[in-house]
Amino acid sequence: IAILVASAVLLMIGIGLSVVVLRKIRNSEGRYRNLINTASDAIMVIDPETRLIIEANDKAAEMLGVPEEKLIGLPESRLYPESATESSQILFDLAHAKQSRKVELQRTDGARVPVEVSASATEMEGKAVILGIFRDVRERLESEAILRRSEERFSYLIQNLSDIITVVAVDGTMLYHSPSIERVAGYKPSELLGQNFLSFVHPDDRLAVRSALERLTLKVGSAAPPEFRFCRKDHSWVWLESVGNNLLNDVAVGGIVVTSR
Repeated sequence: IAILVASAVLLMIGIGLSVVVLRKIRNSEGRYRNLINTASDAIMVIDPETRLIIEANDKAAEMLGVPEEKLIGLPESRLYPESATESSQILFDLAHAKQSRKVELQRTDGARVPVEVSASATEMEGKAVILGIFRDVRERLESEAILRRSEERFSYLIQNLSDIITVVAVDGTMLYHSPSIERVAGYKPSELLGQNFLSFVHPDDRLAVRSALERLTLKVGSAAPPEFRFCRKDHSWVWLESVGNNLLNDVAVGGIVVTSR
């Protein structure tokens, strides 16, 4: 009887421990599912032997336009356009190279999604797997394209501007000249870079120009020095009227912008 009682107690303890362990496992799995499903990147787990998808989060299903349950069991190669070369082992290669790569994913509606993908070899439930993280870069690429078009438009405007744009450092060093300087004064922009702006101003006008630049250096805003003479490459003088703007605190400029005509 004592043996039976002892056995029953041990069995009850074992059942109790098992219930606790199972509850912990379920809680752990719940936290794990919640974690990957709230991720902003698509996450997929690949079997390195079969190259089949064995786990995927909500973002992956959304990105590909496929219900999560239909993603499970698909070969990795189905993620990419048919035209993609070596598409069956992108994650495998990245997991061993330990670097990221830009690829395109193929949605079920035919659209392609540019992503930056990274992968790592790890274990899940004691089994070797490859974890792939796919970051949607559509917004970034669109922003880069908008910025590129803006820069091209700005460059075109500067190239064809009749006014002279000069960027001057606090000490008067010329940091930039628009191409129109060659038409007005005969210099190529590169010939003036690194030289002092005031040294090209007529001696009789230099004090007024220096005072205007000093006022701009001390105070954010704009100032218009009186008309002054600028030395042309052929040593003749050209009269200029200018407006200066203090953009010393602008990281993209870092100087005083002088617009002259």
